[in-house]
Amino acid sequence: MKKFFLITIFTFFIYPAFCQNVGFVSAGEEINTYATTDDFSNTFEINFAPPTKIKPGQRTSFQATKCQAVRLSKSWFITAAHCVEETCQNGCDFQTRLIVGRNYEMDVIGQSSPKSPQIFIHPERDVNKNMATYDIALIYFKPATSKFVYKDPRKSVGITQHEFMNRLNNYRTYKRALSSYNTPILLIMGKYRKQGPVLARKFSVLSSFTDKREVLRSNNKAIYFPQTKTFVLQNFGIRQGISGSGLMTSKGELAGITSSISISSNNNEKQLARFAAFDKTTLDFIQSKIGNIKYNILK
Repeated sequence: MKKFFLITIFTFFIYPAFCQNVGFVSAGEEINTYATTDDFSNTFEINFAPPTKIKPGQRTSFQATKCQAVRLSKSWFITAAHCVEETCQNGCDFQTRLIVGRNYEMDVIGQSSPKSPQIFIHPERDVNKNMATYDIALIYFKPATSKFVYKDPRKSVGITQHEFMNRLNNYRTYKRALSSYNTPILLIMGKYRKQGPVLARKFSVLSSFTDKREVLRSNNKAIYFPQTKTFVLQNFGIRQGISGSGLMTSKGELAGITSSISISSNNNEKQLARFAAFDKTTLDFIQSKIGNIKYNILK
């Protein structure tokens, strides 16, 4: 089952804010990053499923929750909290597709359990207040227990590591997949007056489905809402299965995590996309798990 967060309806003031001057933060010195799929070497498709307890010879099936995740270090990834809240409530298996080609694939598999949690939801997350606020979770692929698996995605059969390496087109891709290559800079929002600001930068999000990776790009402005700790943009292709992908700026910053899509009450044809932004609370949460990480504070 491909799972996406609730589609909600904005009942007041969000769409008109796109037309108001509420304090623009200009793009500054834009650089051409996160414009191609190669730039998104830190973003991967990830699937979550209840723990499998299969006896030898027993056939079973389960529904997986498909999302995406951004790599923050060699073993730590960040995704949307709603991807794991239900599925991983009592533990789950998770699988990240690190390398996908026409006839080869390498995944890393981990497991979280109540006794040994490997998934950590933002401590201030409260869906009763706002579904997109702090929609953030961290995933730890514990080196001692995580496993790499290799397969042929066309035939859905396993292959050996040796066969995988023979089919792989670029060895550099393999080396990068094992490391923390191209980890992003976090964009941390400072304290702002009630109505702003508007961030006028170029944004992009990676859409990853099976072996198809596509960059979704937007030149629209992003409104930051301090009360909900979210960015809102006119939707530029966000859909089911993209939750957890990073909202990247062309300056190389990770500005937020893809959370939900909504329809403006003022114009039913205008869909809006919401992203969980980062504030000092989120930075403290991330650093408490990962340690030091690169970040910029937007004052």
